[in-house]
Amino acid sequence: MKVEDKRVETLRSQLSEAKIRIAELEAKNRKQEHRIATSSAREERFRSVAEGAGDALIMVDNKGIISYWNSAAEKLFGYRHGNAVGKELGMIIPERYHAHYEKGLNAFRETGRGPAIGKTVESEAVDKYGAEFPVEMSLSAIQVRRRWHAVGLVRDITDRRRIEERMRDDIQKYMIMLQNGREALMLIDFETLKILEVNQAAADLYGYSREELLERRALDLVSDTQITDAVAKEWTSQSTGGINILMHSKSDRTLFPVAVSACSFMWKGRKTYCASMRDVSGRSHATEGDGEYIKKMSMFG
Repeated sequence: MKVEDKRVETLRSQLSEAKIRIAELEAKNRKQEHRIATSSAREERFRSVAEGAGDALIMVDNKGIISYWNSAAEKLFGYRHGNAVGKELGMIIPERYHAHYEKGLNAFRETGRGPAIGKTVESEAVDKYGAEFPVEMSLSAIQVRRRWHAVGLVRDITDRRRIEERMRDDIQKYMIMLQNGREALMLIDFETLKILEVNQAAADLYGYSREELLERRALDLVSDTQITDAVAKEWTSQSTGGINILMHSKSDRTLFPVAVSACSFMWKGRKTYCASMRDVSGRSHATEGDGEYIKKMSMFG
C-alpha cells in the first residue's frame, strides 16, 4: 500500500473514531440534560409543596447547614430566606441543647438515623430576636447526592401549650375538690365505663376501699342486670346535669337508691364523666330538696 493510501486510511479511521466519540459525548450530554431537567422538575415540585405548606419547612445537610427555608419558616423565625440558607441550624436551637444536637448530628451524618428521625417531637426554638417558644417538629431523612439531609416540618405550639396548661390547672383543682369533697364523687370513662378516680366519700358510701373501686366499672355498682353497656351509654349520651335514680349495691350487697348527677369533660384525652352520688334511702323521689328527678331510671344521665 502506498504511503498516500495509508495516510487516507489512517484519517478515515481517526474520523470514524471521532464520530463514535462525538456520538458518545452527545449521548452523555443528553443524559446529563435529562438528569438536570428531571432534577429541576423535582426541585420545582418540592418548592411548590414546601411553599404551600402551612408549617415551616427546613432542610439541613449532613453538616447542619440550612439548604432550604420556606416562607413559613421566614414568618416563624424572622430570618429571610437569604439570611437563613447557608447558616448553621444551631442559630434556632436554644444554647442548652447544642451539645445534644451536635452529638445527634454526628450520628446522623454517618447513618441517616437519630433519636428524632421519623418521629414527631416537642421542643423549644429561638427566633431571630432571641425569643424562645415551644415547637412541634416532624423529622425525616433523605439522601441528596449520596449524603444524608434532614427535612423538618416545624410549627409553633405556644397556644396549645397554654390551653394544656390551663387544662392541667383545672384538672388539678378538680381533683382537689374531688378528694376533699363531702359528696361522693367518681370520674368514669365514657367508652369503657371504668371508674378512673373516686374520693373518700364515694368509698365510704359503697363500703369499698379506693383501690377496690378503681378495679371496677360503674355498672358493677348497679343492681339491675338489665342495665347494659349500650343502655348506659345511650343515657349518658343524651344529657347531663339532671338528677337520676337507680338502685345501687354496697360491698355487702345491700341495695339502696342513689340520686346521680353528672357533667362531662375531656380528661387525659378521653371523654369522662364526673358523677355525684347521694344515698336517698327512705326519701321521696320528688321532694323539693332533691330537685326535679328524671323519671327514667338512669345511672348518670
